Amino acid sequence: MKSESSVVRRTEVGQSAPIVLLVDDEPNLLHALTRALRQQPYRINTARSAEEAMVILKAHRVDLIVSDENMPGTCGTRFLSWVADHFPEVPRIILTGQPTVPSALRAINEGGVYRYFTKPCDIVELALAIRHGLEEKDFSQTGPENGPGPNIGEIGSLPPAIELTDRSRSKKRSPLEPVPGPVNRANQRRLLGGDFDALS
Repeated sequence: MKSESSVVRRTEVGQSAPIVLLVDDEPNLLHALTRALRQQPYRINTARSAEEAMVILKAHRVDLIVSDENMPGTCGTRFLSWVADHFPEVPRIILTGQPTVPSALRAINEGGVYRYFTKPCDIVELALAIRHGLEEKDFSQTGPENGPGPNIGEIGSLPPAIELTDRSRSKKRSPLEPVPGPVNRANQRRLLGGDFDALS
């Protein structure tokens, strides 16, 4: 029987869909994030520690990681630094409830994070960052001549108003730079779908 910490939660998407791994020692937050993101076009796995996440990464495909910073045992920055060494192609997002400039610099310099969020984070911005990270990963693997790969699904078909990547540029976005999007938050929520009131 699987423990609560190793339960894999899946959204209603195909087996070829991207896989996002959420890592946090707080089960209530994992549940809320999973619920809020359940209508997104990717599958969700969860882990309650960096050590458990490492086991998952060694055994299963993971396309993007969202990790808490302050966890018992291995902290998020050290975990993501390990991911950068062993799975450098996987985009990494970090969440922290105790943001400081030194912790942000460690996350960027050691963990090579793609985005840095403070708790409580804006779930719509997090959803946009995940989509953008998955699209950039897919684009880097397929190249501009091939267009978006088959696993991203509707990510590549979002209306131009919230286009998540500029294929004419290869410039990487700073982890502290906001994801571009419209001012109209209701429009963001409508286009993304999902139960974004789960974290309200």
